[in-house]
Amino acid sequence: MRCQRNICVSADRRFIARATPSSSAAATLAGLIFSLPGLLLGPSLGAVIGELTDGRELTHATRVGVGTSLGLLFGTLAKLALCFAMLGPFALAFIIG
Repeated sequence: MRCQRNICVSADRRFIARATPSSSAAATLAGLIFSLPGLLLGPSLGAVIGELTDGRELTHATRVGVGTSLGLLFGTLAKLALCFAMLGPFALAFIIG
């Protein structure tokens, strides 16, 4: 796990509790009820709850939650970048040809 300025960039399996992935997934499914805010906040809150139920400290649980949020953000940005990278040549070929 790489941490810069005490903010974890990813939630590495060696440093997270066993309950964290399942509670994060459950919170994501529960977040479907609350639409977009629930889908964005659900995984992070689920990761924090999973860490706290395993008996970790609040600071560690918060770091895992922030890492989950950043992973969600950068994963979404990478998907958007790939989408535009595939759409660009198609649009160019459509306009030219």
